[in-house]
Amino acid sequence: WFMHHQLSADPENAEAWHFFVKSFLPKNKTFTKKDLQNQLAMKMMPHSEKHFRKGSPMNTRITNKLLECYTKPEALVDLGILNVTDEKNFEFNEPSLLGPWKTPDDLASNY
Repeated sequence: WFMHHQLSADPENAEAWHFFVKSFLPKNKTFTKKDLQNQLAMKMMPHSEKHFRKGSPMNTRITNKLLECYTKPEALVDLGILNVTDEKNFEFNEPSLLGPWKTPDDLASNY
């Protein structure tokens, strides 16, 4: 949970991660990879249309890494934040507890 918090808490230095966890997931209980790619492009494109346009290699890599982090056993899959419902669809699971912390504020105050 601490690693998840560290990755998603900083909107400036980890903007894509922060967007994914704090904005995208709460509004998209079910989604496809393409949904995430498109919304991530809209969020990131003001920085560089060349790098973050829809379908860009950079946008595709960022999307893949975000999803892999929560679906691969060697990453953060044990948090149970994402379910892969089939080959193309994902489902967000609102966590009931943040590890030993009861609220996001508890987590933020303990590092």
